[in-house]
Amino acid sequence: MLRKRTAATLLLLLFLPNVTFAGGDESRTFSSVAYTELNFARGDQNYYSSLITAINRDIDKDGFLFRVQGSIDQFEYNTLLDVAGTKINGTEWQGAAFVGYQRIRDDINYSVYAGFEDLSVNLSPKDFNNPVRGSQAGAGVIGEIETEQEKRFYGDVQGEYTSAFQTYFVRVRAGAKFGPGLPASQLAIGPEGSLLGDQSFNAQRLGAFVLLPIDLKAIGRLEVIAAGGYQWVSSNSEDIASGSLAGGTGAYATASFSLPF
Repeated sequence: MLRKRTAATLLLLLFLPNVTFAGGDESRTFSSVAYTELNFARGDQNYYSSLITAINRDIDKDGFLFRVQGSIDQFEYNTLLDVAGTKINGTEWQGAAFVGYQRIRDDINYSVYAGFEDLSVNLSPKDFNNPVRGSQAGAGVIGEIETEQEKRFYGDVQGEYTSAFQTYFVRVRAGAKFGPGLPASQLAIGPEGSLLGDQSFNAQRLGAFVLLPIDLKAIGRLEVIAAGGYQWVSSNSEDIASGSLAGGTGAYATASFSLPF
């Protein structure tokens, strides 16, 4: 019982934010950041969340990071089963854990992670022509370069790859900041481009995004990003007529929320 209590206490301390006081004013140091993204495309809805915690309990300093993430993707596509056209309804569950390291130089954050991911894809009716089905676990890597809020422009480059179903994702955003006040409180607007896929499909996206920082006072600074554009999808299987785990060719839209605590 003592060991269980000790482990629970250590886990709680790891995720609690670090708060310091200087000169009578509250100066808060954040230990973690929570991120959620909603993704919609033709025939696809994806819900993704991640939690990143600094081992040194200061997310704004160089150091090691622990990251957990998960997602659920509901999608549909058309294929040929027994020569007949059939609509397949699919659900993908993803869970992953990573250990990483970040360095901050000139208000730019460089981070890299390595860990393991588990993917589970259920298809109804069963499509044995689709190589992405069932469950697979594999090694994964993540890399990201992102500007800090103090920069006079916004930039974000992120990429992820896992050996489970050879899944990959790359996204680049670059924006200019507008509005009154310091750069940290200004609106950012710019273009974005993405590449994503696995053993069954490849997709490319081109669009634009808007980043809105919202000061929540005692809670922290919430960053809201809305984006949208057009995606092109190609299948790696001759039997799949249209669509994929990322949806079909057509418009897409995303909304994301990031909050340190």
